[in-house]
Amino acid sequence: MRKLTKEDIDFLKKLQHELLTQETDYEAAPRYWVVVQNERRYGFDLDFEDGCSMYSSAEADYVGDTVDEVIEYIKATYDHECKADEDDYEDLLTMESLAEYLNKNVSDDFKVIYYNIEHHVRKNGSLFLTKRECQEHIRLNRYHYNDTVHTYADTAWRSPTFERVLEILENCDFEEIEVK
Repeated sequence: MRKLTKEDIDFLKKLQHELLTQETDYEAAPRYWVVVQNERRYGFDLDFEDGCSMYSSAEADYVGDTVDEVIEYIKATYDHECKADEDDYEDLLTMESLAEYLNKNVSDDFKVIYYNIEHHVRKNGSLFLTKRECQEHIRLNRYHYNDTVHTYADTAWRSPTFERVLEILENCDFEEIEVK
């Protein structure tokens, strides 16, 4: 064991101030911060209602998320085979009608896959006592995350040890601790 140094006490004072003055994002104490981002969960039925994408199983390739993206893909990839012109695509207003058209006129391997967007806590072991530190981690490591990454406050519910440590950090009078 070691004794607390003046630097330790100064660190604890700064941490205490930050814990007491930071945003809580409406989360109850004891709170901690994690990294969260939106991710798609795919399925083939309409229970997945946040959106859809089209895939080509023959090309083993993502085609697009919108009718316009799919049409651009088809023009770049298949127009030399199917000789489609702009008028052929005009009435194709949904991904389903576009997939039906493509399966009939181009190739029968186009699939519409539906998705829901879900918040996922990144399972990289990152847990932060302060929102600022979590934001700094995201800023320095953005290349690990997609463009929906953000901080998320959560409660350490029924975690008496964590609650006690935060209670000490937030309420201890560090001025009273004598450093030798």
